Amino acid sequence: MRRHYDGVDLTVTPAGETDNGALARHGAGTMLQLSALDPDPLSVGDLQHVGSMNLAHTPLGLRLVQIETHHEPSRVERLAARIDAFNAAAWGQPLLDPYWVVSCAVSLEDIEIPAVRFVCDPTLPAAEGTERVQ
Repeated sequence: MRRHYDGVDLTVTPAGETDNGALARHGAGTMLQLSALDPDPLSVGDLQHVGSMNLAHTPLGLRLVQIETHHEPSRVERLAARIDAFNAAAWGQPLLDPYWVVSCAVSLEDIEIPAVRFVCDPTLPAAEGTERVQ
């Protein structure tokens, strides 16, 4: 991500790749490229972050992992964004075809990611499949 006075550019590449020519040599390509312009300052309380459940391979097997984060933003801006490039196959979903950015915000902040406390077996109801991580 590159932040400028008038916007932000974001490029997502495969792990270990950079935008200095390595992509072309390895044939991987850019996974996602966004441009966002005209930052509009917001109050730091205007952007809300929520926890998430993410499917992951764990020592217990395939589980939904609860990720909670604590954010301390110092600056938040809303921007008008556009998708400049998107490689659906690189994301493992060749049928994806995003064409409209619904919302775009940039936040400068300190983030704390505490240890994972719970995982859940995705084949069971949450009340039965939730396990505390030791």
